[in-house]
Amino acid sequence: MSPCRGVVHRTGRSAVDQLRDSEQQRARCVGRGLPGPAVGRAGARADRMQPQPAPCQPGRSAARHGRAAHLGGVLGPGRLPRGSRSTTLRTRGTSPGVLGLLFSSGQPPSVAVRTIVMQLSPVIARAVSPTRSLLASARLVCGAKAGAVLLRDGTTCPLPGLEGHALLDRASPAVQVARRGIRNGQVYRSFMWPWGEAPCGHVRLTVLAPSDLPAFVSGAVLLTPDVDCRALTARELEVLGLVVEGFSNQQVAKRLAIAQRTVATHLEHILHKLEAPSRTAAAVRAEREGCYVPAHFALS
Repeated sequence: MSPCRGVVHRTGRSAVDQLRDSEQQRARCVGRGLPGPAVGRAGARADRMQPQPAPCQPGRSAARHGRAAHLGGVLGPGRLPRGSRSTTLRTRGTSPGVLGLLFSSGQPPSVAVRTIVMQLSPVIARAVSPTRSLLASARLVCGAKAGAVLLRDGTTCPLPGLEGHALLDRASPAVQVARRGIRNGQVYRSFMWPWGEAPCGHVRLTVLAPSDLPAFVSGAVLLTPDVDCRALTARELEVLGLVVEGFSNQQVAKRLAIAQRTVATHLEHILHKLEAPSRTAAAVRAEREGCYVPAHFALS
């Protein structure tokens, strides 16, 4: 139900009647060349020039209604949205919504009320933030320096508390690989991605997709710049990524445009560096440690 329909003040007059009277008073003031009452963005009158006494209900003292600083009198039921608003901002983050005060008095909110709102805003923001579970999961990723939230509309937004990175832009191939894994039902994935400015020439990307995310959020991607490549070369990481996807030596050779003998040599080096007895064990270890470049990068 709209806040201006079916809601009656303690004085017995509806909000529609009061709004109509406000417009009529404004028209009379303008006709006489006088400044009329100011109207706020939400359409509620903010008549600071002509303050009105707070309406009183029989049997209750006017002093009780004048204590706007008391939260019980400000946030009680049946109040109309005639008060102040405060955006619930987070440090280094985005705004999850708006915190509004609802009260019956036509007086502007006092300094005490505005102070209370500003103190409550960050607390409520942390409680209702849609990235709360992502932030909790991100703390488990050691060494993560950058991060982004993946939205279902194909865009990304910063993950509060972490820096941005060019690899985390919406059009980045690495982000597309992350989205593809989430669509396939993966709730966790870790892999390498080439980045020339990294100490070993690669960074690690960790994809998180907890089950308790809001409907408009797909997951998050975290970037760790300082990683251990296990002494694997860039080509060996690409070969290992294709092996993780189940490619045979012949298929790897065709995809990378190299000889099968070269593929076999790379696999020998991979097994030795990962201390794995077989290619299957090497693939399992590489996927578990996130020590491979995805096949989709090798195919691009």
